[in-house]
Amino acid sequence: ALNCILWWIAGPSKPQLAYHCASTSAKLSGATKGDAKFLYRVLEKAKADRTCIKYSNLGPVQDWRYEIFVDASPGKSRVYDSYTGEICFLTSKKGLRNVISWKSSKLDIPVATPLEAEAEALLMAHSKLKNFKYFFNETFNIDIAADLYTDSKSLHSHTNSDNSAQKSRKIAVAVITARKLMEEDGNTRLRFTEGAKNPADIMTKGTANPELVTELLQTGRSKIMTGTRN
Repeated sequence: ALNCILWWIAGPSKPQLAYHCASTSAKLSGATKGDAKFLYRVLEKAKADRTCIKYSNLGPVQDWRYEIFVDASPGKSRVYDSYTGEICFLTSKKGLRNVISWKSSKLDIPVATPLEAEAEALLMAHSKLKNFKYFFNETFNIDIAADLYTDSKSLHSHTNSDNSAQKSRKIAVAVITARKLMEEDGNTRLRFTEGAKNPADIMTKGTANPELVTELLQTGRSKIMTGTRN
């Protein structure tokens, strides 16, 4: 019951709690009193958090961009558990961001390395990107420009290089898929961002600093991401 309440809160209004939903859901069949106490503390903290989501005027629709930040990390509940996360924004030329969706989930099939988990996150984001671009085009008759962000230097460099040889089939599929997407859609890019500037980081780690996401939700901007933080 506590986990259902947490999902009810995190789903529509608090992306900073999405990872806790995913990680505690994975323990439902073997939950302990400690897990229940942890959930209760999270809910008490959420009740005291008055963070609001601000939606700004982004200007003309034809100037909007679609951004998806993805991340993945090993979990702690089991040796090979991995969590993937994504958070999506519509952005303006002036740098304003409106959050439109977020997700945190545990991979059903364990992976051997963090890079494979990052590749899985990229594949999930690719599917969402294709669906959103189709929806946006049907609604506004505009092929919206899009950016996929990853904080994996290895995955980014493999995708943007001519080297197609990969030890892992999952990584190879992710690289080929990302390349094909960028070739088909001339206005889609795969970009690298530092882990500290990736708002999806909080979707995959219980210890991540919520300051970046909170700042984006409340103001539509982030001094952390632009490097102007004092």
